[in-house]
Order: sequence, then C-alpha cells, then structure tokens
Amino acid sequence: MHDKHWYLISYDIHHPRRLKRTQRLLRSQASALLESLYAFYGNAGELAELRAAIARETHAHDDDVLIYALRNDRPLHRWGRACLPPGLYDFSLPALIEHHQHSSLTLRD
Repeated sequence: MHDKHWYLISYDIHHPRRLKRTQRLLRSQASALLESLYAFYGNAGELAELRAAIARETHAHDDDVLIYALRNDRPLHRWGRACLPPGLYDFSLPALIEHHQHSSLTLRD
C-alpha cells in the first residue's frame, strides 16, 4: 500500500468551469506534461484521494478522465513541444526521452 508509482492522467472535460477546477486540482498535485495530460506520483491511497477529488469536480455522464498506471522501469517518450521552456527539465518526473524527428513514432525496447 505504501509503494509509490507513476500514473498518467488525461481528461476531456466539456464545461469550462469544471475544466478550470480540474486543471487547478491536477496542477496542485501532479506535473503537467501536455495541456490535458498529467503525471502523478503516489501510492494507492493517494491515488484514491485524487480520484475522489477529480470525481467531485467532473460529471461522469459528460466528462472523460483516464488514469493509466506506468511501469516504474520504463521511460516516457515525447514527440513535439514540451510544457516547460526549452532547456528546463523537471527531474522529479520519470525518465523522459525526447524525439525531435516526428517522422518515426516507432518505439523499441
């Protein structure tokens, strides 16, 4: 129960007020990777608390929120623009491999 893991959280929220509230919540507890994609690091209890807080801000019949557990032994891969300015890195995030050529999106082990 105390083991911490990385999770990706993505959302599609349709009402502007619910969207702003959810963004504010996630910015306070997770790291932004893209406009609607966040990385969260926590244990099962912390994830349950975050899920409950997200559920209070969203409407299940109108909005979509997806949470994916990541493997701790694998880096994240990113193509495209970063959320942080060039040259600025957040070393609290999982390992990140940046791909500057957009023509190949093939991942290899």
